[in-house]
Amino acid sequence: MAQITNPGLYNFQVFSPNEIARFSTAIEDIQSGASDGIVIEGLLSPEEARRMSAQFKAMVRESPHDQIYHPTSFGHVFGATLMESDLDHYFRRAALARQAFEQLFLHRFESLVFGTLSRLTSRYGIHLSVHQHNQVFAPASMRILEPGYASLEAHIHQEFPMYFPSYQAISSQLDLSTELSFYIVLQKPDAGGELVLYDLQWQNTPPAMLQQNVFLTGARSEDLEPYDQMLLGLDAGDMILFPANRIWHKVAAVTGREFERITIGGFLAQARDVEEYRLFI
Repeated sequence: MAQITNPGLYNFQVFSPNEIARFSTAIEDIQSGASDGIVIEGLLSPEEARRMSAQFKAMVRESPHDQIYHPTSFGHVFGATLMESDLDHYFRRAALARQAFEQLFLHRFESLVFGTLSRLTSRYGIHLSVHQHNQVFAPASMRILEPGYASLEAHIHQEFPMYFPSYQAISSQLDLSTELSFYIVLQKPDAGGELVLYDLQWQNTPPAMLQQNVFLTGARSEDLEPYDQMLLGLDAGDMILFPANRIWHKVAAVTGREFERITIGGFLAQARDVEEYRLFI
């Protein structure tokens, strides 16, 4: 069961896969501000999540998957992201990541994610994002927060296009002001690793907080510490969807000693020309 601290700060709906039909306008509700997010408990069974985590740990030790497994201040990232400057390199890594995700999920990762998101909207189709020459944007990446490493420091997704030119490739087809974030927990840490939502939204952001020299730094997390906070600790198999471009947030450091926090997730935003959302990261 999801553990939520200070649940009154934001309006989240928590439900099981069997109840998803009751939330068929969840995406529209988040966009309108009527909701701040959802948590689907047990989208994967504990056994499925354990199998995937174990297989993933073996996968990243072998070629070619070790080529897309890179160290960070909080642990490791697996896959491709538009924080890269070389788009051709990004698309090569994205193709390798998509193959790996299908292998982990027994050839149903994209069908599971797209199928679940499709049931959360009554208006929009859910699709991959495709660049020129049929190059497909990665729909997700994996983040591994490891014991003894830092937090994934405070940020908001409105700022990523400011600092990473590769985002122009996706902003030309998607309205990034509508961006939502999702992830599925594959392994829960024994302590720490909560999603921290601050009582600060994009429209009220102090200009000093948007300086590039504090992007994804501990200094900015310290600046946000006085703000009220809501913490969400999800179990293995749970999925979350929330407006990461509207609410300032971070992922707390893993403070346990045994288990990493392993998640797989990405972003979705409205297409500029048709009634659909497309995934990317």
